[in-house]
Amino acid sequence: MQTSRFQLGLIATLAVGLGFSLASSEAVGYPAGAAVSMGTNPIVSNGGALNDGSSTPLFTAPIDQDLIITDIILTSHSNMECKRAHRTELSVVSGGVLAHFMTSSTTSRQYYDYDSSSGGSVQHTFGSGLRVLAGETVNMAVFQAATQGSGCGSPGSYGVHYAISGYYARP
Repeated sequence: MQTSRFQLGLIATLAVGLGFSLASSEAVGYPAGAAVSMGTNPIVSNGGALNDGSSTPLFTAPIDQDLIITDIILTSHSNMECKRAHRTELSVVSGGVLAHFMTSSTTSRQYYDYDSSSGGSVQHTFGSGLRVLAGETVNMAVFQAATQGSGCGSPGSYGVHYAISGYYARP
């Protein structure tokens, strides 16, 4: 059986077509779902210092997006002669408590002895985050839990330094 020129031409054309269809092209990625906001900057953060006995609003989630808090750093502050323990509470305006954290400052003797176990801070990254529902406001409050040492001064003059971050997500 002989192969005709027509058959050879057809086989060559099919081979070239198959080659083009299997050839690599530039990869294009598309998001798998609507997990992270498509806004201009879905990342949010807030930081500062909050004295014991006071509170402040940290974030308000937009009406159409949830807020996921992913990272928290808290450190108590006081003078060198006073050790203070603080309870920090994250809550939403509607009344739900998201989390409680305990931190403590260090006294001068412990500071100069470099006893790192005496001062307690919180540095936490959540695996799944703390979800704040769309439209909710997150508040942070600091309460004095204990005092030890001399020279502690007035209760409202010490507190917690904080840095908190997260991102907006579609509900």
